Amino acid sequence: QEIVSLIDAKNFNEVINFSKQLNKLVVVTRGEEGAVAIQNDEVIEVDLDAWKVSDRFKTGKGPYNLEISPDGKLLIGTIKSEGKTAIWNLDDKKLLGEIKNTTSVSHGIAISSDSKYAFISVEGIGGEPGIVDVISLENYQLISSVEVGKQAGGIAFWKQDNL
Repeated sequence: QEIVSLIDAKNFNEVINFSKQLNKLVVVTRGEEGAVAIQNDEVIEVDLDAWKVSDRFKTGKGPYNLEISPDGKLLIGTIKSEGKTAIWNLDDKKLLGEIKNTTSVSHGIAISSDSKYAFISVEGIGGEPGIVDVISLENYQLISSVEVGKQAGGIAFWKQDNL
């Protein structure tokens, strides 16, 4: 059994350790309010001021990546083993939407700077092309899909000024 610890980088103190076997650990922040870590089937929120677990909620089997919308209101997660993308309200942890991805291996997440769209990279299997699914963060529905190269593992989105 592995133990994963969160370390306070200012003081180099171990502040929290997770002794449960982890599927994957991803940490994303929302200002000073907390960090989010994935365990096997849950998200764990950590209060960064107190360095204590402040909340936890179930995700579905096999959460893989997480991103917080730029406006700080939504948490988007790929549920890789179920081929889905889930969207939660960060204030009350309510599941707002669960969207079946175009194929079965949901992977990376990028969110538009206006917090209106999530772009999900979905890996192809074997000779299948990868796909980018576009999800509306206003009505929590798949609105478009675009085939891309094989093994679409990650994705990035940025706004460019002066085009």
